[in-house]
Amino acid sequence: MSPAVQVPALWETDFSQTGASRKELSAVIERTRDIASLARGSQWRDAMTLLADMPSCVLRPNVISYNSTLAACARSEQWQLASSLLRGVRAHSILPNVITYNTAIRSSVGVGFWQLALRLLVEADTADGISFNTAISSCSASAGWQAALNLNAEMQQRGLVPDIISYSSVVDAGVQDGCWVLGLRMLDAMQAGAVLPNAIMLNCALDAAAKAAQWQAALALLSEFPDHQVARDVVSFSSAISAAEKSREWQTALELFSEMRRAKVAPDVISFNCTISSCEKSSQWQSALAILEEMWSRKARPDIVSFSGMISASEKASEWQSALTLLHTLLGRNMRPDEVCWNAAISACGKASRWEPALALLFSMSARALRANEISFNSAITACEKKEKWQLAAWLLVYMAREGIRPDVISYNSVISACEKGRHWKLALQLLVLLTQVAVLADIISYCSTISACEKESQWRTARKLLSAMSPQRLRPPSAAFNAVISACGAAKKWRLAVLCYAEMHFSQVLPDEISCSSTSRACEPLGLWKVSGKLLDQLCQTSSAVAVGSILRCCEVAHTWQPMPRILDELQFAGVARLPPHALEVESLRQVEWKSGGRLSVSFGSCLVH
Repeated sequence: MSPAVQVPALWETDFSQTGASRKELSAVIERTRDIASLARGSQWRDAMTLLADMPSCVLRPNVISYNSTLAACARSEQWQLASSLLRGVRAHSILPNVITYNTAIRSSVGVGFWQLALRLLVEADTADGISFNTAISSCSASAGWQAALNLNAEMQQRGLVPDIISYSSVVDAGVQDGCWVLGLRMLDAMQAGAVLPNAIMLNCALDAAAKAAQWQAALALLSEFPDHQVARDVVSFSSAISAAEKSREWQTALELFSEMRRAKVAPDVISFNCTISSCEKSSQWQSALAILEEMWSRKARPDIVSFSGMISASEKASEWQSALTLLHTLLGRNMRPDEVCWNAAISACGKASRWEPALALLFSMSARALRANEISFNSAITACEKKEKWQLAAWLLVYMAREGIRPDVISYNSVISACEKGRHWKLALQLLVLLTQVAVLADIISYCSTISACEKESQWRTARKLLSAMSPQRLRPPSAAFNAVISACGAAKKWRLAVLCYAEMHFSQVLPDEISCSSTSRACEPLGLWKVSGKLLDQLCQTSSAVAVGSILRCCEVAHTWQPMPRILDELQFAGVARLPPHALEVESLRQVEWKSGGRLSVSFGSCLVH
């Protein structure tokens, strides 16, 4: 029986009980149809007004009137009004039917009130498959995948058979909550229940795997499409490419993109963008550029995401010219780049030491209604730092603060590094002190750059104090910090402090490297302190550093002694350093010691020296 016949039939029953005229009945039926029409247009306010006016008619509203008004509220996601109407049905002693509950449940789907949907489902004794599917969809909207799974199980306990919508809704709930395994479980359950998955179901499971960066699971699901006689579409491939992109599997993403073309599935903007992003994350800017060029050749219009990904790929590869070209192309297409695009272009210039275009881009942001942030300034400061423009770097730091942007530790470190390269140790030290005053925690880079600045200007006292200050800050000095202090002490002829600093490396559990040994040996060299240097022999013999070995040889020369030489050469041969590189100073030192020993070392070092 059609709805047009059902509606008058239901009203005929009420009509016979009230004795109202057919004219009055006809008016009420017409009013109900008006409500239904308003419901289709989501005009819930007007529908509510018509329902409220119905008591003035001879017949009171019945379940159809309420269902139509409920439908208007459901379409507009007015779940509170829908709940109120449901209470009105009971208050007027009207028996709600399955349509009443299904419509009320549907009102809670869009707003994610899955608890309300479950409560209504419990109240509905006549719940059908639509009731359960609607409630499961509500769980999907609010990431209640466990509730969705339980509803699917209860549905079967009530003797109802889940269909493709039931399973897809459960999987979608898992997508929202990051439970990608749920997609695989539902596919297995469908197979057991002889329910064939469709493209929507499989794509939903693929999307779940993609969002969880499970690229291998996504590939497995993509390969199962032919088994289910379902054609792979652009959504399928895009999801699989997205999974590879999130997992930084750029080669897999490119292979999927190629397979997509072989399957004669036309890529869309999302497919292109995911592939470009995958290449960008792995610094494969040439591959990303090839994808963008193909995008143009296929007359697919690149969007802001396409350009942003490509500019970022250029930035990672320090291809500043490519980044600027893309930015200008973006502007030429009347697209409005965002801060991410602009910052990536500034960073590309910074990495390539192109401070002029970096500053030009930075100060053109305001004209484009873009607000520069700490990333923008840090990239520009880095560009100045790499070209040793310490004055500009320091000025940018001040200007940054004036603009209301709080410099972070990266900002300060870049300026300190610029001062270190410009040999301005006092300014570097002032910036390090300023870090603590502005409540920004200095890190290892802050201290190492300042220590290096002091070392270059022979400020050994300050360098030592800074090294000592690191441990109380819970910063473990790296070998580079120790090496700079040792070198500063050596340059100041403070050999005892150099040796002490070398010893502190062992106490701090920092492994001395080739530079540590060489710097300490050079500090001892002018006084001919070969015995002190000899204690470094174990570390020196682990490397083939002619500089370090030469320092010890020159110690022996200055001390006019040759006794330690056989042991030194034996240790070198034992360590596998069979032949020393032919550095003139080291050769001369060996010859001097040999001459002073009366030629008694000829046999010992003859096989170790490259003539």
